[in-house]
Amino acid sequence: MALFGGLVLFMGVFCLKICYNVSIVAYLDVFFKALFQMINPD
Repeated sequence: MALFGGLVLFMGVFCLKICYNVSIVAYLDVFFKALFQMINPD
């Protein structure tokens, strides 16, 4: 379920990248760190 939610969020972020041309590298770096924390809280 967490993976599915992450996928939905990822598609949302990808859409924002196209629409607003944000700094996708920096955004994804933060996003994947947060996603990894959700999936594998250490």
